[in-house]
Amino acid sequence: MDNNNKEQFHNIPLTKLAASLSESMEISPPEKADSALQELHNYIRGSIHNKIDKMLIFNPDALGATLIDQFSEDFAAIKKVAPLEIPFITEFPPITNACFCTMYTGTHNDMHGIFNNRNMKLTTDTIFDALARAGKKSAIVAVGHSTMAKVFNNTAADVFPERYDSEVITKAVELIKNNEYDLVVIYNQQYDDSLHITHPRSKFATKAMRTHIAAFELLCNAAEVYWQDYNTLVGFAPDHGAHREWYGLGSHGKYIPEDMNIYHYYGIQPKQK
Repeated sequence: MDNNNKEQFHNIPLTKLAASLSESMEISPPEKADSALQELHNYIRGSIHNKIDKMLIFNPDALGATLIDQFSEDFAAIKKVAPLEIPFITEFPPITNACFCTMYTGTHNDMHGIFNNRNMKLTTDTIFDALARAGKKSAIVAVGHSTMAKVFNNTAADVFPERYDSEVITKAVELIKNNEYDLVVIYNQQYDDSLHITHPRSKFATKAMRTHIAAFELLCNAAEVYWQDYNTLVGFAPDHGAHREWYGLGSHGKYIPEDMNIYHYYGIQPKQK
């Protein structure tokens, strides 16, 4: 996003991600998914001239593009590991379950049906189901009471509910080490929790933001060690952004750039010869 025009909306819909990830592994995308994004395809082919064998996708809640622009020095660590930046516009309303359902089905909420925090029954085909049809296994590791741990329970993914973010990271590293899954999705929520009880730029929220950055680096290091025999795609993939309300606390759910604009970052870890 142009730093001189932060009111401009991004124009790449998040619906394009599911097919892009699927095609990177040379499998058919979810049944109703939007078309794939050429930028990711070109990046992968230009890096390894081959398909992706494994994917590690880190989903930190509410880390929007305006936050990343403001704290660009902190996010330099992410860009070093995952240099491909994709400026997505997320699903509306920009709330966690709606956005992640769009991310992993490749459809808008008028098709997947998840558009508020009360609806947790997803029936639309997902990337996890697409992988299962191709004989591949997916895992989702998330905080147990989170919408992320609940909304995908009816899919082919194995869901691992944990107490909080640190336990989620520990479990994810264990799954990477055990090498049973082709896709491991990790959800963390401390930043989102912090902004709702303070605001998006508070010292508590920015500390949580930096914790998420460190967690992604740790996960990528684990994949580099334990997935040496595979071409691995690593992704830093937030769901939506956030803003500060007139009454002082952080929130999200509005059609404004602060909530709708997100960056995703992707990188390749080539298999060791």
